[in-house]
Amino acid sequence: MLSLHTRAKPTLSRKSCSPADWDDREYAFDPNAGKPEGYDLIPREIPDPKAKKPVGWDDELDGKWNAPMIPNPNYKGPWKGKKVKNPKYKGKWKTPLIDNPEFEDDPDLYVFKPLKYFGIEIWQVKAGSVFDNILICDDPEYARQVAEEICGMNREAEKEAYEEFQKIQHKEVEEEEKHTRRHGGNRKHNKRHKSNIHDYDYYDYHDEF
Repeated sequence: MLSLHTRAKPTLSRKSCSPADWDDREYAFDPNAGKPEGYDLIPREIPDPKAKKPVGWDDELDGKWNAPMIPNPNYKGPWKGKKVKNPKYKGKWKTPLIDNPEFEDDPDLYVFKPLKYFGIEIWQVKAGSVFDNILICDDPEYARQVAEEICGMNREAEKEAYEEFQKIQHKEVEEEEKHTRRHGGNRKHNKRHKSNIHDYDYYDYHDEF
């Protein structure tokens, strides 16, 4: 089976390359801007003119004293000529397009056969989520109609089930608090468990359209 790239009518010429005299440099060094005389002789560092030989320095015992080196304020780095507009600039080279010899006109290229299975990869922030009633179609009005029928039918039942679940959870927390106060248990653990009830919903149901 040919790929979508292979089926493209125009394609890049693989044999074409930029001519040998093609200059794609928009700016070039000015040939008339010469390097100042003695530029390369300027040292990077020079002896510190403010440094003085320490008192008691003995050249015979301590050797010849040399002032410490400091950066030369006159040093400007390696020579870089001034750049100007390149008169030979021809623009960026673009590989020309040619007719693709492998092109095949297929009007049904994007038409899929009837789907029997499909997969969905979902990243969840809550464990225990259930995804059901998944509809795949190309008609927005039909999708809204089905969503209203199915979601409208389940919405109240799901709400009642969730509220009932919360009542059970809160009742369990109250019982645990009573037990903790009665027996002097770990209140920190109880508080953490109570906060989890509000931060983490065990029941999470989705209808996806």
